[in-house]
Amino acid sequence: ATSVSVKSGGILNAATGFQISNAAASGNVLRGNGTNFVSAALTSVDITAALRTVTAATITVTTADTIILADPTSATQTANLPAASTMTGRLLYIKKIDTGPNTVTLDANSTETIDGSLTYVLLVAREGVVIISDGSNWYVVGTF
Repeated sequence: ATSVSVKSGGILNAATGFQISNAAASGNVLRGNGTNFVSAALTSVDITAALRTVTAATITVTTADTIILADPTSATQTANLPAASTMTGRLLYIKKIDTGPNTVTLDANSTETIDGSLTYVLLVAREGVVIISDGSNWYVVGTF
């Protein structure tokens, strides 16, 4: 098999794929430090998601959010999404946690869209959606 050295300090092998020559120690992960990949321990920050439950009619989604449990028991809710450019590559999980008839509407910022529409509505009891930003718009990548 042919191998070529790549600038990142690894080897690209046609048979085995890309291999980083500075591999992580057992139990560690490779983390970029701005210049190189370095071996580092997995921390709770790496796996902890920002979770909050909201009962207010207006939900202001921030760049600190990962999971929002929307509770529209008292009134219909609107979740105003941040600019997609501030969340490039980030996933947001939004779940309607009540069993009543009120809806939760996700509202994209300005003229940005969610799968081509300005809004996305959670209608069904305990319905949820996973969206991701490409830096310009939002896309549904899963429902639950």
